[in-house]
Amino acid sequence: MNDNKVLDAESVRQLREAATCFNADWPALKLKLLKDISQKSINKVNVLIDYHDCLLFLLAYPETYELFALTKAELKRVSVVTKALFTEGNERIRHQLSGTGIANTPVHVTFGFELASWLVQRFPQQVSILECAGSKAAVNEIFLLLLPATEREYFERQHETFSQFISRLKGNSELTGLQWLMQFIERAHLQKEVRDYLYDQLKIYITWMTDEESPSRTFARSLHRTPYFHKAGLNKRPDSGSLIGQLIDKPKAISPYEKLLLITATRGILAMLQRETDPATYADVEEMQFFNMGKGIDIVLYPMVEERRLPFDVYIGYTLFKNRLPVAYGGGWIFQQRCKIGVNVLDAYRGGESAYLFLQVLRLFNQYYSIKRFVVEPYQIGFKNTEGLKSGAFWFYYRFGFVPESETLRKIAEEEFNRIKTASSYRTSLKVLKALSVDNMQLTLDSGGYQQLDTSEISKAITGMIGKQYQGDRKKAISEAIKSAYKWLQLDDMEKSKFTANQVIENFALLLQLFPNRNDWDVVEKSALKQLILSKAFGNERDYLALFRKHRKLNETLAICFE
Repeated sequence: MNDNKVLDAESVRQLREAATCFNADWPALKLKLLKDISQKSINKVNVLIDYHDCLLFLLAYPETYELFALTKAELKRVSVVTKALFTEGNERIRHQLSGTGIANTPVHVTFGFELASWLVQRFPQQVSILECAGSKAAVNEIFLLLLPATEREYFERQHETFSQFISRLKGNSELTGLQWLMQFIERAHLQKEVRDYLYDQLKIYITWMTDEESPSRTFARSLHRTPYFHKAGLNKRPDSGSLIGQLIDKPKAISPYEKLLLITATRGILAMLQRETDPATYADVEEMQFFNMGKGIDIVLYPMVEERRLPFDVYIGYTLFKNRLPVAYGGGWIFQQRCKIGVNVLDAYRGGESAYLFLQVLRLFNQYYSIKRFVVEPYQIGFKNTEGLKSGAFWFYYRFGFVPESETLRKIAEEEFNRIKTASSYRTSLKVLKALSVDNMQLTLDSGGYQQLDTSEISKAITGMIGKQYQGDRKKAISEAIKSAYKWLQLDDMEKSKFTANQVIENFALLLQLFPNRNDWDVVEKSALKQLILSKAFGNERDYLALFRKHRKLNETLAICFE
């Protein structure tokens, strides 16, 4: 075959370089390069992967409709070529394509029980057991625990592979091995925590063979919308102060079906990246919110179902879509008016508007959850995270106004930043970046309200209280704390029945044990706290945050306890 008719790495490099340039003659050049490439065959895996990711970037940041349409067509062609390469290629080619997240290729993942169950239910014919990496002793113990006593002696004597083991157990069932295994564990009716732990010990690796309908990196999308065209270029140095303050629109009303589409896209793209986050896995799909942030940006927020919620703070996950493509994900841990925030921009979209996208997340959390202080934890900026160090993540956040909480580190950062501004060639050494990464960074939008306390301090205090007052007897501590809380909150029988075996009342009962001023609370303050606890246990997490924010006595008491 004529080499001029085969796509090479240099052609892709030229297109990728042009993709990040805007205005003047760039749209015509991009279109020419793309048309030229569209006439070439693709037979090298590394070139295909780079071209695939370049096309994703062009779809997220198009300048014209013609360019947008041709890019979509080329992405479809790439998926067809990928399918042919994977099915007709040799073992080396299949290995190179595995784990790329491109449509028509497999990913090999290990997830918790809930997410694995969802995969089996949603894509039953696409997922299968790759291997069981748990120790033989652990696997035997788990199955002997779950099998009827009458079968145990026989299976104790067997020496089979895991695949043979499952095949023998499921007999002539029409279920796949993975379907049968998930059903077998589910029907054991274990406590969820025990079930999840036992499944984790099996270390089941799942192969997900994607196709054109799967939420792969190629085709995962949000809801239909009009594309946004970047005729004025990219905003790479946004003004954080003015942007965060721009009023957001109300969340868009979306149907139950649309919510399922969005959570499928979210879980799918995370699976392609071999990642799992609690808000995505345990999402309260009914409570999902969809926001149009402008310029083709949509953000989906998803709180967690009641039984998976955190004791006092609220963990909200988000996925950010650009022209319907999932380009970033992350989460916020909210307590009072403080939010620990994290963001992960997918590699294919680096070189775009990463700063602008992150500011849209801050803008949304600031206005929708009334956040006054954002906190970035050390790992995000490079602590025990080589990639974060080398990428200069510290300066990414610093330019938004985030500064170290430590005064000493703030001074070091200020001196370093002045060097960067005065000498364009200056680069902060990894040694200095490592020193800067050991502390939280914070962005304070408003110094008012209650925004200083981290829930880890509450956890530490409760542990200390149980050790000191109950000599480490947690059963006694919980029992007496709940009795005391019922009496102090003046719960009636119906309210008590609501809280029976509910973890939330246990959490707040232990918290109340820390309060030195409980006798100072009046009836109205106790009633407001009762409503707050009910909201945490059974209601909407945003409502819970609002009730917490408005409860002056509770916030003042926490300030006294943890000053």
